[in-house]
Amino acid sequence: MSAPPINAAVILLVPVRECDENVRSLNGIGRLRVASRADQPRSGYLPVLREQVRARLEHALTLLPNSLGLEIIAAYRSVELPHRLFANRERKVRRLNPGLSEEEVYARTTEFVSDPTVYSPHTTGGAVDVVLIDRQGRPLDLGELRHNSRAWTDSEAIPPEQRGNRRLLIEAMSGAGFVNYPREWWHWSYGDRYWAYTTGAPHAIYDHIAYAPATHLAARAARLVKRLLRPRPG
Repeated sequence: MSAPPINAAVILLVPVRECDENVRSLNGIGRLRVASRADQPRSGYLPVLREQVRARLEHALTLLPNSLGLEIIAAYRSVELPHRLFANRERKVRRLNPGLSEEEVYARTTEFVSDPTVYSPHTTGGAVDVVLIDRQGRPLDLGELRHNSRAWTDSEAIPPEQRGNRRLLIEAMSGAGFVNYPREWWHWSYGDRYWAYTTGAPHAIYDHIAYAPATHLAARAARLVKRLLRPRPG
């Protein structure tokens, strides 16, 4: 298993040319469910992504068996949220490894959590964490959502069922143009720096964007009012 961390120098050196593409809600896509943890506007988790990324998720669904769907467990994160996630991870690394130097603590932390002062994929609207679900909305067994050696997408330390389910996810997401972060089987992206590095694109097309939680809450309230005012038959 070999892949540069998201904050590796080779990733950070990838240039970005922001294309100014809008974000869109992930609501209303058949066979796609947004987990409650991905829709917590006041905490900085918002179920929105760039327009092309949303369209590619729709395409990925067509590449899955009709009996399966996708559940979004993380999409856009506000620019403030990654700072909290990084600090929490850093504290955990220190607690579990009291003998590490500052450099070693930083290296361990950034294996799985981006340093928000330099790069954070989920703030671009181009990164998504996703799992497979069945018709009843039950998650398939792809392994735990935990940062360890079994989180690597091609881990050989997982049972055949998980390996087969991951293969289904890989075929659908890769077929729709996403790239995987090999240290996390659930993390996929399009248009960000990791995507550009992996595909050999000359530059990323998505930079950090500030999409206010208030904007999302207002849009959600407007949809609710529209439903309430819709004429009822009979």
